[in-house]
Amino acid sequence: MKTFFTILGVFMAWTLFAQTNFEYGHYIDVAGNKIETEVSELSIDRFPEKIFIRKGSTIEEIDLSNVSEVKWGTAVFQKKRFYYDPTLRQDIDKLTEKENFEFVEKTDFVQLLTTGDYKLYQYVENGISTFIYETPEGMLVTLEHKKYLGQNRSVLINTNYVNQLFENAKNPKYETQNDYSLLKYTIQDLQQYFKEVNGKSYVKIKKSRTRFNLFAGYAVHTMDIDFLSDIPGKTYGSLTVVPEVEYTPNRHLKNPTSFYANVKLHRFKNDFVEEYERENWNHKVDYQSLYVSLGVKQYFLSNKKVAYYGKLGVGLNNPIKSEIKSPIDSWRLNLILLDRYGAGINAGLGARFFDSFLAEVDYDFVFANSNINQNFVLNFKLGYSF
Repeated sequence: MKTFFTILGVFMAWTLFAQTNFEYGHYIDVAGNKIETEVSELSIDRFPEKIFIRKGSTIEEIDLSNVSEVKWGTAVFQKKRFYYDPTLRQDIDKLTEKENFEFVEKTDFVQLLTTGDYKLYQYVENGISTFIYETPEGMLVTLEHKKYLGQNRSVLINTNYVNQLFENAKNPKYETQNDYSLLKYTIQDLQQYFKEVNGKSYVKIKKSRTRFNLFAGYAVHTMDIDFLSDIPGKTYGSLTVVPEVEYTPNRHLKNPTSFYANVKLHRFKNDFVEEYERENWNHKVDYQSLYVSLGVKQYFLSNKKVAYYGKLGVGLNNPIKSEIKSPIDSWRLNLILLDRYGAGINAGLGARFFDSFLAEVDYDFVFANSNINQNFVLNFKLGYSF
C-alpha cells in the first residue's frame, strides 16, 4: 500500500509539471546573480511565493524571497518597495467611506510595463490593480485611484492620478488639464501615456515571428523507373537553391515549435540501357519537378549559440519537365509517363547558429506510381535567416 501511494504521488507530481507552462527567461537573486533558464508561468494577478525552473528534464523549486527579478517569456517582474492602500476594494459592500488614501509601505513583486526614463509598474491585490511609476531619479510614485462611498451609498472615485501626471510627468500630447481627465486608469491608457512621455510610440512585443530562410546546397536525386527489364535506379547530383518561410507562434520558448513551407527544384538527368532480345534499348531521361513541402520543426538542445531541430512534413511533387527518349519498340510494349503529380514526405535534421545561420540535411520522398518505383532526393544545405 505504501508503494502504491508513492507511485500515485509521483504520478500526480509528474502530471502537474506536464501541465505547467514553462517559457524561457531568467531570475536574479538578491546577490545579483542572473540565472537564465526556463521558468514556470507567472501572472501579476496571482503571483506565487515560489517558482519552478526547468533545466533539461530537471525541475527545481526557487523561493522568491531570495529573488529580486524574474522574467517569464517577455513578462518582467521586479521586487520593489512602494506605497499601497490596503483598503482598496472592488465590491460595493466592502468600499470604504474615506476619500483619502491610507498608504502603507510594502515590498513585493510588481510587473514592469514600460521602460525608459519613466518606468511604469503594475501591482495587483484583491483583484485590484495599482499603478506605480518610477521617475528618472529613481523615485517610485503610486498613482492614486480609489473608489469610495459617498452620501446615500453612492459610488464615487478619487482620480488624483490625473493631477499627479499633470504636475509631475507631463505628456506633450496633452495640452490642458482637461485633456488629462480623459486618461483612464487602465494598462492600455497608462502604457501608451508613458511610452509617449519617454518619446516612444507604443509597440506591443510580439511572441510570434515569421522568418524567410534562404538555403543553397547540393542535391542527390535517385530515380528507379519501371522499365520492362529490372534496371537498377541511378542518381544525379546538382546544385540547389531553396527559399523557405518559417512561422514560430511563440519564439520566447527555449525550444519552440515552428511551421515551415518551402519549394525545391528537383533535377534528374541520366541514361538507362535496357537489354532486349535483338538489341539494347537506350533511354535518355531529363526530368525536373517543383517539390512543395509543408511541415513542422521542433527545436531541441537550444542555447545562445546553437539550436538543433528536427522537421517532418508532407510534400507535393509537380513535374515541369518529363522527357524520356526511348526506341519506338519500347514505347509500343511499355509506355512510360513521368508527368504525373505525386504526394510525398519531407524529413530532416538541422541546426541554427547564432539565431541566423543554418545547416540542414533533409530528405524528399515521393510515393511510387505505375511508372516510377523509387523517387527521392537527399539535400545538403547551408542557409541564412532574414
